[in-house]
Amino acid sequence: MNITSFVIAIRELAATVVIAILLPCMVHRAVKIFIPEPQAIIAIKKLERKDRNDQEKESLKIWEEKREFIVFLTCVTIGLAALITGCFVSITSLATGLLLGGGLTIFTGYISYWPYLSDLFIFVSMLLAFAGLSFALYKKRQ
Repeated sequence: MNITSFVIAIRELAATVVIAILLPCMVHRAVKIFIPEPQAIIAIKKLERKDRNDQEKESLKIWEEKREFIVFLTCVTIGLAALITGCFVSITSLATGLLLGGGLTIFTGYISYWPYLSDLFIFVSMLLAFAGLSFALYKKRQ
C-alpha cells in the first residue's frame, strides 16, 4: 500500500463517519425545528414542580408521547430510505455512510420512543430487521 492509496482510504473513512453521524443528528434537528418541544415540557423535565395540577401534567405527557411518536416515525422512515439508498450507491464511502447513518437514525428513533413501545412490537421489529439483514447479506454473497 503506497501513501496515495492510504490517504484515499483515510478520506473515505472520514466521509463515511461524517455521513453516519450527520444523518441522525440532522433528522433530530429537523424534527425539533418543525415540531418544537413546548416550554412547559422542558420546564417539567428540568424540575418537577409541585404546584402543577395532575390534569396539566397528564396533558403535557400526552403531548410529549405524540411528539416522540413523530420523531420515531421520521427516524425510521428516513433511516430505511438511507439504508435502501446505501444498498444501491456505487461510491463505497457514500454507501457505507448511508448504511451506518441509516442504521443509527433508526436506532435513535427507537431509543426516543422506547418507553412507549410494547414488547411484542419490539420483538417483531427486531425479527424483521434480522430477517432483512440476513436476506440482504445472502443476496450480496451470490
